[in-house]
Amino acid sequence: MKVQGSIVHARAEEIEELLGHIRSEPTTTFVHIEAQGVDEKTTLLRLAWMDESVKGLLASLTLEGFYPYVKRGNVTSFVHERRLSQLWKPLIDGNYSQDENGIVYHFEKAASKPSRPRLLIIFSSMPPYIFTSSLNRYMTFNYQSMAKFSNKETSVLRIADFGGVLGNFYMDTKVHPKNSSNIMALIRRKMVELGVDSRDVVLLGSSKGGTGSVHYGLKMGLPYVAVDPVLSEDHYWEKFNDSHFTRDTVFQQTKDEFFDDLCTEERFQAFGEGQQVIIYSSRSPQLPNISRYLLERNPNGLFVDVLNEQINDHPDVAPKSLHVTTTLVSSMLAGIDIRNGQKAIL
Repeated sequence: MKVQGSIVHARAEEIEELLGHIRSEPTTTFVHIEAQGVDEKTTLLRLAWMDESVKGLLASLTLEGFYPYVKRGNVTSFVHERRLSQLWKPLIDGNYSQDENGIVYHFEKAASKPSRPRLLIIFSSMPPYIFTSSLNRYMTFNYQSMAKFSNKETSVLRIADFGGVLGNFYMDTKVHPKNSSNIMALIRRKMVELGVDSRDVVLLGSSKGGTGSVHYGLKMGLPYVAVDPVLSEDHYWEKFNDSHFTRDTVFQQTKDEFFDDLCTEERFQAFGEGQQVIIYSSRSPQLPNISRYLLERNPNGLFVDVLNEQINDHPDVAPKSLHVTTTLVSSMLAGIDIRNGQKAIL
């Protein structure tokens, strides 16, 4: 292992020495990991998915606040989160912002000066290639045209899922135990700044973003639309060898534990007509968990089952349900009444 000021160069097998140095030198900013098996096609994150020792390295660095941001040959570079604003291009050029609590977000002001302001809050799904070395994995721009189809008085707030190896599903982690409180503080602050009433807010997300929209919709009592939300680890642990890096990594509790506590009848019944919308598919492997935590417990929402024959797996649900998602979100932001119930569509 070579140490140059605040920069550390290490091979993957030198993990204990590396972590010891980081803990003894809190000013360390960059870590460069050279690992066999990393090449033009294989990133360190993909290697970690297949190799438990490399996974342990990634988890340990994440717990110290370091995240991979670029790969050059077989060397993957990590940066400490305190330097994000000086390295991540969208933050440098002002396209993204970062608040005092470290929450990264993108804000798009309403096209027209609002007489009755609205706010659409979008939570990010996984990136198209989940094992990318780019920090952009923490902010995927889903529903890019939603503002165009919404009321012109609608501002759009996109919240990055920074933290964790591939993101933290907008949950608290060991390294960010106040993550959810900080996200709620950002949402409340934007609502106050814009003068938005809670009935004129819609939280939206698909997959991991759907996890976030259910989470904060229920916690904050805000209208939400969740598209095939991921509410349990079991599918990704059992079938995909923990491809999201959520087992024995940085999390304080599993999604099952979290949503079992969160999804209570008291929270569900606090909503008015048409303020809770779950869009899912009986053709998706997420159905058992969506059914267990939402369909079976919630007597007070609109549940839309998309039966499109082109849906063969979970990633298919969001694009094949875009038509109904756009319609419902736009209607909610326009103040059009939506009835609770259960619908099946193609």
